[in-house]
Amino acid sequence: MHNFKSRAGAVVAGAAVLAAVGGVGGAAAAGQIGSLQIRDHSIQSKDMRWGAVQSRQILNGSINKVDLSKSVQALLGVPGPAGATGAKGDTGAKGDTGATGAKGATGADGAKGDTGAAGADGATGAKGDTGAAGADGAVGPQGAKGDTGAAGADGATGAKGDTGAKGDTGAAGADGAVGPQGGKGDTGADGAMGPQGLKGDKGDKGDTGAAGKDGVSGYTRVVQSASFNVNGSTVDVACAPGSVVLGGGVSGNVVLEQSYPSASDTWTVVAHKANGQNQVGGTVYAVCATVNAAN
Repeated sequence: MHNFKSRAGAVVAGAAVLAAVGGVGGAAAAGQIGSLQIRDHSIQSKDMRWGAVQSRQILNGSINKVDLSKSVQALLGVPGPAGATGAKGDTGAKGDTGATGAKGATGADGAKGDTGAAGADGATGAKGDTGAAGADGAVGPQGAKGDTGAAGADGATGAKGDTGAKGDTGAAGADGAVGPQGGKGDTGADGAMGPQGLKGDKGDKGDTGAAGKDGVSGYTRVVQSASFNVNGSTVDVACAPGSVVLGGGVSGNVVLEQSYPSASDTWTVVAHKANGQNQVGGTVYAVCATVNAAN
């Protein structure tokens, strides 16, 4: 709710609005004009239309006393005396404990006080437990030897002791008489071969020996071309008439299965191709010779 000062200021503020914007429409801008925009004593009551400015167009606290006319200021009067001091409010809640301050420097030691009087003797306490035995004292000097006592009775015979360790071997005795000769011993193993002797003189010509076995001559190699398939092929190579076969074989990109003399003058080879071709060529050979009859 507005006070009297606000209502009195409404008269002046309303006049200022009319003077600045003119006419009745100026009342809408009343809330935007304050004391700083009004020249002192420039607005008069005749410049205002009755009822043009009301309390709601005045901003609370925007009109100062100095902005009012002398007559209006006289109506306001002077401030009254200060009111009586109100009752003391309740004590507020205790605030949080502040952080601990830094430790102060240690003060100097005070002077030593006088020694107090000795207190009265206390009552005798109960007897304490027996203490642990002390360490053995040093051994005293040996006493004089006593007289020898009378001999005691003989004791019973003790059990037989263990056999002692074997003594050292005695010295060898003198040689005995020679005995009769023994039988002939077994023949000993052959000794190592001695070094070769010197070459002897050439001997006489010996007798003519017996005739030797049939000889072999006229070696030949018989070669024959052949084709081999995947299932294997058998190829025979024959020697010339009157010759015998001594051996044979095959060359080419084939896998050898068999190679043997199938007759005295024939060599036989069994082989198959070694790759993916339908057929592969190879060479089969036989080693032949002529057998010479003995003279």
